Amino acid sequence: MLKNDPEYPFYGFSAGGRSGSEQYLYQGLFLDRFNLTESFWSRQMSLSEGGLVSPVNNTLGYSRWLLSLSITSSLPGPALWIPVKPFVNVLLNDHGAETTEKSPLFFEAGLKAGIWDFFEIYIPLLVSDNIEAMTGTYKDRIRFIFKLDINNPLKLK
Repeated sequence: MLKNDPEYPFYGFSAGGRSGSEQYLYQGLFLDRFNLTESFWSRQMSLSEGGLVSPVNNTLGYSRWLLSLSITSSLPGPALWIPVKPFVNVLLNDHGAETTEKSPLFFEAGLKAGIWDFFEIYIPLLVSDNIEAMTGTYKDRIRFIFKLDINNPLKLK
């Protein structure tokens, strides 16, 4: 960043997946990038930095540092028509949220399904108390990745 004022510092690491309006380089195609109201398409995200699926960035803000571990596996047995994979994300952040749960340790576990490298839906089934305090209901934590630019000839590799 060109200017980093100590009174208003800029911290660039996001704990959770970024939605369209949070992508300051405007990477990817987001159908609802700048809509101010909640809609189905506003749940589209791009996983980066911290890797949490739950939408925590608006409440938690951004960080100077974070440590993240994301684990995904395949379920035993034959592959299903729509593949389902369990996931676990654990994140240690430089600060907690401004909620009743101020712990800097966040975790979530759930299932993801989809057509890999095109569409994935993430359903966090178990989350830490601080994530639950920020996101509210179970349905508000469900998010997806929709890669509309998969065949974009202008996409930089």
